Amino acid sequence: MACRLNERGFHFYALDLRKYGRSWLSHQKFNDIRDIRTYFEEITLALQMIREEGSRTTVLLGHSTGGLIATLYAKEHGDCSLFEGIMLNSPFFDFNKSWFVKKCIPFVSFVGGFLPEIKIVGGFTEQYGEFLHQESRGEWEYDLAWKPHVAPRINLGWIRAIHKAQRELR
Repeated sequence: MACRLNERGFHFYALDLRKYGRSWLSHQKFNDIRDIRTYFEEITLALQMIREEGSRTTVLLGHSTGGLIATLYAKEHGDCSLFEGIMLNSPFFDFNKSWFVKKCIPFVSFVGGFLPEIKIVGGFTEQYGEFLHQESRGEWEYDLAWKPHVAPRINLGWIRAIHKAQRELR
């Protein structure tokens, strides 16, 4: 996507938020966050750097959890002069789970406030990664250490952070 946008004359910047992708450090817990707003610091710094490089129009583009984060950021920074809009690709506005699991999320989120380190199975299936990555059936080449086929187990603190952000946007 970045290459295609560059070919059409657009500058493309990618931001791996802390504990994700290339920003993940070996001593950190992957994707371990307690409040989505924690990411706002690096988003603001990145937008400032983009402006300093001469960008006149900046659009935040977010996919999945990034779409949730970008939307909450835009909601809370609507008067900010560092970006002009947002574009979302399959934003994580809801848990894509059964009716029963969705009914349990508020309770799980509540427990996550007291026991954030408890890990549970969650995330995407192994087939998701296989459909994306070149070594299987996909068209993309990327580092499986940063985006493994099987997502690491998620903790209740992360579920709480996501659930709170989703609730605020609703």
